[in-house]
Amino acid sequence: QPYNNNNNNNNNHLTIPEHHPNTKSNMLCKSALISALALALALVSVVSAQNTVTIIDDTKFCIFLPAPNADVKTGGTSYCTSAITNADVGLHSTFNTGFIKTKNIKTKKDYIQVTGRFDRCKHPLSIDDKGSSYDKTFPASSQCKGYNFYMQIVEPDLERYCLRCCNDEDDCPTGDGGDGCESVMGGDYDL
Repeated sequence: QPYNNNNNNNNNHLTIPEHHPNTKSNMLCKSALISALALALALVSVVSAQNTVTIIDDTKFCIFLPAPNADVKTGGTSYCTSAITNADVGLHSTFNTGFIKTKNIKTKKDYIQVTGRFDRCKHPLSIDDKGSSYDKTFPASSQCKGYNFYMQIVEPDLERYCLRCCNDEDDCPTGDGGDGCESVMGGDYDL
């Protein structure tokens, strides 16, 4: 019974029991839950934007880099060329001036890739770091915008990077990152 209309009481008003869904307490709880969900969705959106790489052309691309002075295997955040805007990829960091030394784009039917060299002194990375790979499983929830798969390798010791974004998983050889950019993706690394 949703309410009690007790006519024996001289007050002649409805009494809503505590467990009723429209009590003030329950409405406050619902409001707090909705606010918490909205905040969580906003945070997920920010995290996703920082975990997105992209290749638009040779002036507009983003790759993952670890924090300065950190090992590549510790994770990565999206760093982009200065031409990239938040409309292109969402929140991101911009490469330090002079970090990207060369960039070469290769486009095939089912993928696009950028390969090149960087100056590890412009985003401090260790000469002893042999590098590692990133793909849709690491960093968590990462992606290449507009593609189903991606594979990226950063090699601080050789100052090389490569990123391939693919529609077909077979075109993104994940798991081969230890073999290095030239072996896994080919590409142009000339200075």
